[in-house]
This record gives sequence, structure tokens and C-alpha cells, in this order.
Amino acid sequence: MFTTPEGYTKVPIAAGTSGGPTLTAISATLLNGLEHSSGATIVANFAADQQNVTVSGATWTANQWTAVPYLAYLTNTSGSEEAFLIASHTADALTISTTFDLLSANRFPASTTVKIRKANTVGSILGAPTTPFTSSDRIFIWEDGAWVTLATFNGNWAYFSGPNLGNSATGAVIFPEEGIFVQRADLTAAELTLFGEVPSAPQASTVAGASSYFVSTRFPVGDTPAVNPTGMRLQDLNIHDIPGWSTNDRAYFWDGGQWITLAAFGNNWAYFSGPNVGNPANDLVVPANSALFLTRASVGTESASPLNVPLPYTVE
Repeated sequence: MFTTPEGYTKVPIAAGTSGGPTLTAISATLLNGLEHSSGATIVANFAADQQNVTVSGATWTANQWTAVPYLAYLTNTSGSEEAFLIASHTADALTISTTFDLLSANRFPASTTVKIRKANTVGSILGAPTTPFTSSDRIFIWEDGAWVTLATFNGNWAYFSGPNLGNSATGAVIFPEEGIFVQRADLTAAELTLFGEVPSAPQASTVAGASSYFVSTRFPVGDTPAVNPTGMRLQDLNIHDIPGWSTNDRAYFWDGGQWITLAAFGNNWAYFSGPNVGNPANDLVVPANSALFLTRASVGTESASPLNVPLPYTVE
């Protein structure tokens, strides 16, 4: 049982080898400090990838949530928190960035709660200007259906591929549901020390049909501390409960050397590749602070396709 502690977690990065670089799937699961919490009302005005949320008891100042990136965590109808970037705000209303109508498909209730926290960025997670990475290492993030490469030079991060090639990436937002793929060429291991607050509510993200996502495991500890202290069982991540998830959809687990393909049949998972092919996979332990690659062949709109990951512990 936890009482929403604050602290830090250490995320190990495997050393490169003489035979080539290594790859490690990671994510930042701790939340930045809570700066506002109140009731909220979602306005039915979704347009141009934005929607308004009116807030009760707002006491903020002009540009308080936009001078640097901040996220609004809204509680959906399943009781899970989902984060959206704050695009602008007035004295009592937020305009958030969203690619779907929050009120569609009963995804969010009109009357909900909002928590505001500072967003994580490439620099805050990977380090800037001090970083354990070298100019030979590479970072991969999944954006708009493609891998985008990042590299560090003199403590600053830059896009090494994609539409923003050559631009600074240090301040780019990494959402809490997003995984990061680290390619380590340097022959020494690295370690990230990330500070923050342990999530105190289930965490949600969107996994729409006919799309692919690199998703965080969302929590810094295991689902059963006495049994799985460093990770969560695949079945407990609730991926198979995404509305419309089918036997044609796949989850991919990076085991440090290869992608292991996994498929769900009802509530049960099975290995579809690797040394355990054909065997049950419900008990595969996915490390905390890591990520899985999900590919959906099935249909499902963004608003109708939440992934709700339950709390792996009890909060007092």
C-alpha cells in the first residue's frame, strides 16, 4: 500500500558492445509535481484538434501553463487519468490539444476532474545540458506512424530524422504514455535517475485501430511487489481490454536482443515468436519504466479506443 510518495526511480541503459550498439526500451513513469487540482467541465466545442475545459476554483496567472509545456490530466469514464497538452488558457478555462472529441463515444464525462502538472521533455528525461549519452548514441521516438531519431551534441538534443530534421529537440514534449527506444553505442552502461510522484490513479492513453503505438508501462514498480517487484504481468497491463482489440492485433516486447511477438485470445496471451512460441504469455513480466510496441489491424476510432492501465498497488 502506498500514500502517493514522491521520490526517484533509476532506469538502466545497457552498454554497447564491441559487436555493435544495444537497444533498450524505456519510459518515464513518475509524474511531475501537482500544481492544480479541481473539478472541471468539458465543453462540447471540439474543432481543429482543440477543445475547451472550464475549471472551478482557478487561481492561476496569465501564461502560467504555457510559458513552458504543461499537461492537463483529465479523468475519463473508467476513472483513469489521461494527459493532454495545454495549448492556451484564460482565467478559468483551458484550451487543450486533442485529436478527438473528448465527449465522443462516452470517453469522458462532461463533468470531471483536472490535475495540472509540468510536462516531461526530451531534455528533462534524457538530460540537458548534462547527459549520460554521447554523440554516438541515438534515441528513437514514435511519432505519427514512424520512428524519429534524436542525437545529442554538446548537451543539446536535435532531430536526426523526420520533418524536424536539424531542429532542437531538447524541449520536445514526451507524453507519459510514450515509450523511448535507446540505442547505446558507448561501451559503458548508463543510468537515468528520474524524480517525481508515483501515479495515484489508473493511467490511460489512446490506441486507435489500424495504427501503431510505442506505449509506456506507466508505473515505476511491479504489480505484485512480493512476486514481480520490478515489472507487471503482461495480462495486468489490460491491453487486451482495449475496445475492439482482436486476435489479429499484436504486442511486441523487446527482450534486449529481439522483438517478441504476442497475441491475445480473449483474456489470454500467447507467444507468437521467440523461444517460447506457442506457450502462454500471461505471466510475461514487462519491466517497470519500459515500453511495448502495439500494432492494431482491427478498427476503432481514437475516442472509442482507450487503454486503461490499472494501478498495480493500493493507495491509502
